[in-house]
Amino acid sequence: MGCWLDCEAASLERWGRAALTAAANAFLQRVEAAADRNGACYRGGVYCNRNWARNFLDLKDPAGLARFRFWYARPVQASAPPADTGRQADLWQFAVSDRLRGMVNGQVDCNFAYFRP
Repeated sequence: MGCWLDCEAASLERWGRAALTAAANAFLQRVEAAADRNGACYRGGVYCNRNWARNFLDLKDPAGLARFRFWYARPVQASAPPADTGRQADLWQFAVSDRLRGMVNGQVDCNFAYFRP
């Protein structure tokens, strides 16, 4: 499934959009280079919520984070991910506490994938 960067820490917000985007891009480029060196068939991507997608990361720059997959963490009751980030999601986390019979604690995150791994 790949290597996903989740950097939604409040302590990082003071870095600002440009620095956070540059750091995320550098990390994902390293992931991509390591996968290429090792002949791995996984890709990197960004996992973030609405606040981070809109205010702290530039997900649309074709030379930057737009090259990588985007996993949108936004639990809402809808049949498709909300289009409020200016970018289509590759994965959408639509629930964070659904229940499945047979699960130990009963609560699971639920996601839709819009690509083949």
